[in-house]
Amino acid sequence: MNYSTLVLFIGILLNSFLSHGSNKKLNHHSQLSTSTSLRMDPNNFQNSFSSFFIEDFSSGLPLGWQVIDSAGIGVNWHYTLTGTYNTFYDSLSAIGTTSSNGYMIYDSDSASVTFGGENADLISIAIDCSSHSSVRLSFNEYLLHYNDTATVLVSNNGSSWTQFHNSSAGLVPQTGTNNPHNVDIDISSVAANQATVYIRFNYKADFSFFWMIDDVQLYETSPKDGSITNITAPVTNCTSHSALEPITISVFNNGSADINGGFELTFIADGGVPVTENVTDTIAVGASLNYTFIGTADFSATGYHSITTFITLLGDTILSNDSLTSTIFSGPHIINSLNTYSIGFETSDDLTGFVTEDNNTDSITWNISNLLPNSGTSCAQIASLEADDWYFTTCLEFDSSIIYKLEYYYRTLSTSTQANFNVMIGTGQSSGSMTQEIVPSFLITNFNYQHASAQFIVGNSGTFYLGLHVQNGDSLVGLSIDDLVISPDSGLSISSINNNSISVYPNPSSGSFYLNLKHNSSFGNTIEIINPLGKLIYVKNINELIEYNINLPDQPAGIYLLRINTENGILTQKISIIH
Repeated sequence: MNYSTLVLFIGILLNSFLSHGSNKKLNHHSQLSTSTSLRMDPNNFQNSFSSFFIEDFSSGLPLGWQVIDSAGIGVNWHYTLTGTYNTFYDSLSAIGTTSSNGYMIYDSDSASVTFGGENADLISIAIDCSSHSSVRLSFNEYLLHYNDTATVLVSNNGSSWTQFHNSSAGLVPQTGTNNPHNVDIDISSVAANQATVYIRFNYKADFSFFWMIDDVQLYETSPKDGSITNITAPVTNCTSHSALEPITISVFNNGSADINGGFELTFIADGGVPVTENVTDTIAVGASLNYTFIGTADFSATGYHSITTFITLLGDTILSNDSLTSTIFSGPHIINSLNTYSIGFETSDDLTGFVTEDNNTDSITWNISNLLPNSGTSCAQIASLEADDWYFTTCLEFDSSIIYKLEYYYRTLSTSTQANFNVMIGTGQSSGSMTQEIVPSFLITNFNYQHASAQFIVGNSGTFYLGLHVQNGDSLVGLSIDDLVISPDSGLSISSINNNSISVYPNPSSGSFYLNLKHNSSFGNTIEIINPLGKLIYVKNINELIEYNINLPDQPAGIYLLRINTENGILTQKISIIH
């Protein structure tokens, strides 16, 4: 960020503070509150099987559509490929939308403080619904809320309007919808059998954030349309599931007539034998049924499990929403010589076990963003004025006999959003449970991704959580983390050291260890010792390791990592100090 942009950004924030009082508006992505699960929700827009009108704004503002700045402040709805004007470049996710070819936005952030307010409309062309006895409106949105009112209205004459939806409803300042969020509403009371139907997106605010709109479509519902909308249980759990695990799903009546029983629901666990049950419940139009199968699934084995469910309803002509598949994980992720753990923060990744902690209580914390991933389509990210925030992984099972390696990619968002970052490990998903530092705090200033790696060990085998911790490094904070991998290190164990004619004894000891190498090295051997906090506490380069003595009398009891860099490679061994 250049100096003038930074001054402008800070000036806007100061103006917002003066305008809105102590609840000053911050510029950020959609947020999650303290200690909440962090998971991207890719809501795909309504399947176009029976759609009779679709507008994805692929060619800019469509011919005949109107944008009206009723407040006369010079800020209006406009077409964009990049999102907002501000420093963090908020944009509509391309996952589940067609935003890559452009979309419409009202960018209130760019209006600064108007003191008179903003009022702008995006209005469609006249849409012919005369041959459709039921009409639903679907669109994708991303709304970041402060003081706005974002409503959707429908008219069949262009002059009298009926409100059907308020995207701001239920949001508190500085929170937002999912990105993307699909809205799907029944507008039949105004639009059914009408020759001229208009859709109006009205935005009112005073220096709020933004509202993004894409993939507007109208479709006629089938009289019978049952859809599986969610698999609510079981979910990923660090405690292993049972051999008789109940399956619960949500079934939605998306049709124009009640479903009066007489349909079947089926689940398949881990690709096994289908379990089908007859259902007699009635599901009213626009209502959901939460159904728990009488049959159960065996998910007792640690690891991933798949659940596929579907509905069989006589007369259902829309089959694209009849089935749903989810993947859960039972128990902790075991990391050993056979299993590594990786997370790319993609929508296909299971992030249900991840948790955030907002220590500075500004309601801004880690989120999953499609902005600037290292690979794939998304990454873990935080953008804020200030930060003291944690992002805890799901449960991971470590073995005290294994030396592990953590790898990840990192970058800041701009030259003025430097961040202090460190990684710790502990037995719970809270900052107070973090007991061992794996990566000491360092300042991240690069705005191209860099690769990082660190070795670590655990004193006792068991279940642990990694904590990614970010704090201010500059006036603003912007940090992206992506492609995190934990695996056994390629360093050698004690048996390998002995096979290479090196022995370490006594182990454990009170702090005095002897190394015995039965031949000398003309290239030298570098001895390093890393303490349980991940810090290098001892470095020595020598040629001869015959009865070489290492004394660590002042070090506290614990498990340490001995690393010997030889001409034949790196040898590693855990040593234990007891008092």
